Formats: sequence, C-alpha cells, structure tokens
Amino acid sequence: LGVDEVFDEGVERILLGRQRIVALVPAARSEGEGVAALTDLLRIGLIASPRDDVTRRLLAERLGEGTVDGAVVAETISVASMIPLVRAGVGVAFLPESVADTVGEGVVLCRTRPPPTRDIWMFHGSTPSPAAQAFIETTSRLRDEGGMGNAG
Repeated sequence: LGVDEVFDEGVERILLGRQRIVALVPAARSEGEGVAALTDLLRIGLIASPRDDVTRRLLAERLGEGTVDGAVVAETISVASMIPLVRAGVGVAFLPESVADTVGEGVVLCRTRPPPTRDIWMFHGSTPSPAAQAFIETTSRLRDEGGMGNAG
C-alpha cells in the first residue's frame, strides 16, 4: 500500500481511494473548528515532514515550494512528533483526516480551502500468490462497498 504512484514495469496498481488532508492547529492559536485558506494557516508556522514526503509535496504543488519551505518552523519524520509540537503551539501540521481525528485535546482540526487530498494505492506484482490475490480481492471489495474511509 502507498500514496505514490509506481509505474515500474511488472507492477500493477489499484486505486483504493483518497485521504483528505486537514490541518491541526494549536488550540491557543485557533478561532475554533472550521475552514481556512492554506496560506492563512501557514502564517502560524508549519510543522513539516521532510521534502520528499507526500503531504509536503502536495502542499508545495499547491502553494509553491518556496512558500512551504519559508513557513517551516520545525521538521520531523514522525507524525507522532508533530502532534505534541502542535499542542505546544509551535505551529500547524497537515495530516490525513483519519489520523487527525484521533489526536485528542489541545489541538483544533481545521479543513482547508482548497481541500487537499492524496490518493491511496495498492501495488502488486503481475502474478500474485494465492494469499496476495485474496488480499487484493478483499481490499477491492471493501473499497467498492465504501469501507475504506475515502474522502470521496
């Protein structure tokens, strides 16, 4: 499973769905849950993942790499590290909505304009094993039944 597309020969891919990316804002710096422009949130300061991370690339594609890099106040590879930094008021972090919904007190979830999303892919070889084929079929069925938590 992954969030980037792989176009290597012999690798098959199935789009499972989309994840909505939301902002986690320090409670002390927020006006409550709602919707805000990405550029307004970056003025608070960005707690960012490294440049090669999918979410950071998504922000850079929307706003420009210079804008995103200029807003970075802290950089970490760990989502688990971002949440306490947001709670401490260091800045804003952008995370998948499914993760952001679980962070608890001290932060406010904020949706953004425009709403960023990232695609979730399943990759497999051209001749999967029987166990892998069963996994592919089950995952595809769950996707088709709406059980994957897609952003839509």
